[in-house]
Amino acid sequence: MRMVHVLHNFPPESVAGVEVHVLRLAHTQQLQGHDVLVVAGSEEHGERNLIRREQDAGVDVVRLLRAAPTGEYSPSLLSRFHDPRLAEAYGNIMAELRPHIVHFHHLMNLCRSLPGVARKRGARVVMSVHDYWLLCPRLLLQETNGAECPGPSIGVRCVKCQADGIAGVPGALARSVLRTAVGKALLGRADALVVPSVFVADLLADEGIERKKMRHVPYGVPTAPPVQKISQQGEETGTTVFGYVGSVKPHKGLTELVKAFMGLGHGSKVRLEIYGDAGRDVAYGRHVQYLAANDPRVRFRGLFPPERVFDVMTRLDVLVVPSLWRETGPQVALEALAAGVPVLGSDLGGLKEMVRDGKNGFLFRPGDIEGLRDCMTKVCSGPGFESPSQWDGQAVSTVEENAKRMERVYREVLNA
Repeated sequence: MRMVHVLHNFPPESVAGVEVHVLRLAHTQQLQGHDVLVVAGSEEHGERNLIRREQDAGVDVVRLLRAAPTGEYSPSLLSRFHDPRLAEAYGNIMAELRPHIVHFHHLMNLCRSLPGVARKRGARVVMSVHDYWLLCPRLLLQETNGAECPGPSIGVRCVKCQADGIAGVPGALARSVLRTAVGKALLGRADALVVPSVFVADLLADEGIERKKMRHVPYGVPTAPPVQKISQQGEETGTTVFGYVGSVKPHKGLTELVKAFMGLGHGSKVRLEIYGDAGRDVAYGRHVQYLAANDPRVRFRGLFPPERVFDVMTRLDVLVVPSLWRETGPQVALEALAAGVPVLGSDLGGLKEMVRDGKNGFLFRPGDIEGLRDCMTKVCSGPGFESPSQWDGQAVSTVEENAKRMERVYREVLNA
């Protein structure tokens, strides 16, 4: 089968959840005998060099660079919906490869007309919903004060997040309604929608998207020997090691995690290891580092290559996922569970489908510093967990299983 994966960015330029998922999926599909190409956007821009060909982990990548208008970093509003230059280059790639399936994962840094281009070239269109970007200009379905947004409806709710003062309201209303209509149309026209959690399926259905198009395919993680089970007190050092792995950004709840940890007191035999790029959001990264500046128990480990994820998990007794936004189905939690590492997670979104209190971790209210601290205290003093390597009573899917499930979705839409 010939297939193309399309997303907003790709390693080595960007290494985050969606990018790692697509890299693993494309590589595995290639090993399973399929013809695979990745088409990726970029945060770079280039007037002259539109296409750059690369290879990552043996996967062929075509990177499309947008042309930014003079004096602007972001393209114009209209070009975000249709960029003729970008669409033509993409159409040429489609004509050359003639894929059976084009699987869209994210259109940020690209333009929203690309699914239509793929369809005109005879390909079936599958779309994964990894976050809420097609419905929300802030991507997170959160209001500016951090409160949960119930959804855009027809786009009216988005105005207060986009308007620049009272004078900007009419323009923001027009942008919001247009953006929401286009986003819902893209979701509605896909031959199949892949969702990583039941939560996401319910949310899309509430926004009027047909359930019959949705296919629940949980993320898969690499196969690796589970981390050897150790006591919650840490047999080797007498210290319980809590870990955070992910983006260093406000919506990830890292501030709340550091505050909860610091409240455990210096007499506690605990350590917090933070893995992530503190320079991605410089101001926030410095803020988090300042909070923990006087506590040697908090260690900032920086980034690591995706293939080292299980090496990182061997250093941890417990992973903490303190997200303040409704995660769709965080892979890092699955990676921890696959390695036998329990998870403390916020009780929201797809995360609450993974963590079962007392069995493979604990749940706490998002943003509840005291509640998170109570969970950490229970970890330190408790007897351990019943089934830390289980997700909802079943083993976490492997990357190979995920690719096979995805192939079934592809064949289903090809035979429809």
